[in-house]
Amino acid sequence: MVCAMLSEFPVTVEQPVVWGEIDANGHVNNIWYFRYVENARVELYRRIGKYDESVAGGVTIVVASTSCRFKSPLGFGDIVATGVKIDVIGVDRFLTSYQVVRKSDGAVAAEAEAELVCFDPVRRIKAEIPAPLRQRLEALCVSAS
Repeated sequence: MVCAMLSEFPVTVEQPVVWGEIDANGHVNNIWYFRYVENARVELYRRIGKYDESVAGGVTIVVASTSCRFKSPLGFGDIVATGVKIDVIGVDRFLTSYQVVRKSDGAVAAEAEAELVCFDPVRRIKAEIPAPLRQRLEALCVSAS
């Protein structure tokens, strides 16, 4: 069921809901959904070689904006699968979308988006997406097919 739900997301990460993520209402606090999304984004970065590119080319990627829509509560002991896909690639930025799914029943717990911008930390300005990074992004981009 989860595989079908996340079939259009080329990068997925699974993780358990732990006790410290539960709030006074007995479900996962909203801030943790951003952590699930962040963990998927870090796996995307790893897959596209962001960390190697940052060292070699001096350009990194920063989050320009992010949002999340909460759809279904998660509880202690749930396993969540979070998928990320690349929707649009621009000159200096790319847009990603995420889906957080409860593994036991395939319920969509949240949907999120993030705009990610290439950034030159030395000059403190946005930068074009380096060609090697762009190629790896395009290989994962849903609109590229």
